[in-house]
Amino acid sequence: MQDLAKITRLGVRTHGRISVTETIDTPPSQIIISVAYKTAPTAQYPAEARDTTRIRVLLGARYPFQEPAVEILDPIYNPNVYPSGRVCLGNKWIATEGLDLLILRVAKILTFDPETVNDSNPANMEAAMWYKVMVERHPEAFPTEKVDLAPEVAAKTVRWNEV
Repeated sequence: MQDLAKITRLGVRTHGRISVTETIDTPPSQIIISVAYKTAPTAQYPAEARDTTRIRVLLGARYPFQEPAVEILDPIYNPNVYPSGRVCLGNKWIATEGLDLLILRVAKILTFDPETVNDSNPANMEAAMWYKVMVERHPEAFPTEKVDLAPEVAAKTVRWNEV
């Protein structure tokens, strides 16, 4: 439930571009999230683009000690997404990462953030070759959008000398 609250705050920090649309079970075993950033649905990008992509986060019984699985529910063409829709998260899962940071990383993968895209060890080799060519041909099209975060507003703390 704390992770859901963190994703909600992430939604505020992204000006509503990341939002939870559905949860399954209590506590959640699955979370459906809408990511409203431009993505490449096919190899026809940049001529063809999608403005919103849905992702599903699957939380196993051992979460947070076991890495969640992330699946893209809409067609996507990306070096770090297997043709099945499963996202290759790369680094070993750290239980303290939190779902908000994971979702942020997925948003950066989907928008081809150059610091996040891994085209040297891709989940989709065809998309990786396409990406390398397209970045050369259309450098202005990558990243598809910048994932910006508004600063998080810290809650005011009350000090004894202020009471």
